Amino acid sequence: MAYSDTMSAKWNMAVGDLSSDEKGSGARDNGYKQPLDLIPVSVWRNNWRHDILNHPQGIEITEMLYGLQRWQEGETAMLDQMMVGVELGGAVDVFSYGATKYAEWNWAKGMRWSVPLGCALRHVLAMLEGEALDPESGESHLNHVYCNVIMLQYFARHYPDGDDRPIFKAEQ
Repeated sequence: MAYSDTMSAKWNMAVGDLSSDEKGSGARDNGYKQPLDLIPVSVWRNNWRHDILNHPQGIEITEMLYGLQRWQEGETAMLDQMMVGVELGGAVDVFSYGATKYAEWNWAKGMRWSVPLGCALRHVLAMLEGEALDPESGESHLNHVYCNVIMLQYFARHYPDGDDRPIFKAEQ
């Protein structure tokens, strides 16, 4: 079953307020998409391992998910390391699309960190299901993932109040 077939009215993932300039009011209309961020990234990495290995962009997906996993587990510096050497032209196109859908810099007002994490995971899932381009924006799913990582980088510096990561303590 394709991800698009799993959408349900029981999840309304819209957040924020376009008319507000308040910190934390960044708007995101994720429609009725599953909140994949409720499951740790490590579980998704393991669950998707076979599909990742067989995907043409498997290396990028592996690195991205591993970085997101480590970030989710408390290594905030991972976000910067994940983006070293990434071509940002496609991310600019995705942000440009977002600026027309919402408003320029709307996302920079901040939101719960789980929101862009969930979006990134849904874009990875779409890629693994064979969808190269996001049907709404027409941009690559991988570039959407990069945008979500950029948002998380920015939030780590400018909106720490949105940090809703379930920090997993190492076993002793």
